Amino acid sequence: MGRKKGVEFDEGASDDFDPENPYKDPVAMLEIRGHMVREKWIDIEKAKILREKLR
Repeated sequence: MGRKKGVEFDEGASDDFDPENPYKDPVAMLEIRGHMVREKWIDIEKAKILREKLR
């Protein structure tokens, strides 16, 4: 048994989300909102790490 080279997350955007009618499936709408928020937080944390490295 060895370690994997990369990390794979199964958390992704919902496949059944319809941007034309977001209220058609409220669960998919909440999932996509959660996904977008997670992606924004990841970008913020990456920027913080890069900023610290540059100092």
